[in-house]
Amino acid sequence: MTWDDVIKIVITAVGGLSGTVGIIYVVIKFSADHIAERLSAKYELRLNKELENFKSGLEKKNYVSKVRFDTEFEIFRQLHEAFSTMIKDVYFIAPTYANVPADDKEREEYEKNVYITAIKSKKVAEDILFKNAPFIQKELYAKFDEIFILCNRQTNAFSRRWNISYMASRTPNAGMPDDAYDRTTEIMEKNEQLVEAIREYLQSLEVIG
Repeated sequence: MTWDDVIKIVITAVGGLSGTVGIIYVVIKFSADHIAERLSAKYELRLNKELENFKSGLEKKNYVSKVRFDTEFEIFRQLHEAFSTMIKDVYFIAPTYANVPADDKEREEYEKNVYITAIKSKKVAEDILFKNAPFIQKELYAKFDEIFILCNRQTNAFSRRWNISYMASRTPNAGMPDDAYDRTTEIMEKNEQLVEAIREYLQSLEVIG
């Protein structure tokens, strides 16, 4: 049933009102058109909003080929594996919690092994990061590099304990400086942030072809 049908029914119902029929017709017609316009405008507004949201979603997507996606995914997988190993090994240089031998000689041997292991894993992470630098987003590369620099400071702080020219004049059993333990926490936090940033980046990629 159309608005014209409704109007005709109303006019028939009030047919005995003679001269007032024309006025009633005009009022009903005006109201019907006004309501129709408001409904149309409301629908159009909602449609435009949905289109804008859809357009915004498209703009946020980064369309890449499957070859590029697979390549970048593999790079991030290698980097994550290397950096996770490095962070785990560097952690024991200034651990917030660890079972360390109580005997001085055993502890010294333990810490030297920790240092050597950390140096090796740090070298692996550095090599992978350096060779893949051109293929990583600038922002993500900076996050990787920041973590590497912090890990490098940890090994440097450890090596200074045996450096006779170091002004603090520490002995091997003197322990690590307090800021090294703060740096351990900072490294862990920045690694969590990096993982989240990589996850968001990969989710923003839309594979085509």
